[in-house]
Amino acid sequence: MNRGQQRQDARDQRRLEARKRQSQARSRPSQPDLKPRKAAVETPQAPRSSRAPVRVIEEKSFLDRYWPYLTGVVVLAVLVALFFLIDPLGLRKPLEGTKVASQGNLHVNAGESHVAYSTDPPASGPHFPVVPQRGIYTTPFATEYLPHFLEHGGVDVTYNKDASPAVVQKLTDIVKADLSKNAGNDIGQVTLSPRPDMPCTVAVASWGYLKTWGTSAGCKAQVGDTGHEFDPNNKADTNALTTFIQRNQCQYDPENQCGQGAKGQSSFPQAQPGQPTQIASLGSATPVPGQPMPQAPSK
Repeated sequence: MNRGQQRQDARDQRRLEARKRQSQARSRPSQPDLKPRKAAVETPQAPRSSRAPVRVIEEKSFLDRYWPYLTGVVVLAVLVALFFLIDPLGLRKPLEGTKVASQGNLHVNAGESHVAYSTDPPASGPHFPVVPQRGIYTTPFATEYLPHFLEHGGVDVTYNKDASPAVVQKLTDIVKADLSKNAGNDIGQVTLSPRPDMPCTVAVASWGYLKTWGTSAGCKAQVGDTGHEFDPNNKADTNALTTFIQRNQCQYDPENQCGQGAKGQSSFPQAQPGQPTQIASLGSATPVPGQPMPQAPSK
């Protein structure tokens, strides 16, 4: 037997002995653990004062939750109050012209009698049911058409037979500018028409307000007179007329014709049987039955 074979046999013998020892170790019973076990030691709890603080969620009060909104409301209320106190748009400014006592909103028909108008042109009072369209007219209105246009928030500009062509042209320019500026809107309620026999050369009326220019005794005798003739080249006169139109239109609008809400109250009282009435004595009185209103305004 050579040495190589001897070494191999020795290795095999060692493997066999190792297997035998492993087999004996598996067949041997396990020995109990005789070492005494240590009792579990309870870890003492830390005092309550040394524990981590418990997070408490506090409910916010009403003011804490809503103070930004409340602040905004207060600021808005202050701004609104200052707006009306300062009145930058002139909302509380008195209307232009002289105030005239109302003569009511009575509807009358052609040929019917009614109380006399207190001014010429009228600033309120009985009127026909038909309402003129806004615009520039070259023929005079029967008096009873004028108050109804005023009741719808309108402004009537009129001139008599003594008005010069320059005055008529300036009135036309002012009224045309207002109509063009407000074309297609509900505002821009203004008419221009001749009124040959009225005492003042130029007059402008809204419901309950009147302003006139003229030097005749009849003009000076009624309210609203400025004491002088209308000067088409005087900015004070032209500005006064323009301001009256712009400030007073749509301020009295009980039937909501200007699209800005009711500005007054509308009542249509009926005459009691036997109640005396008086034919209008200022300007043109009630026309004969069937007299038509002027046609569509000129462009």
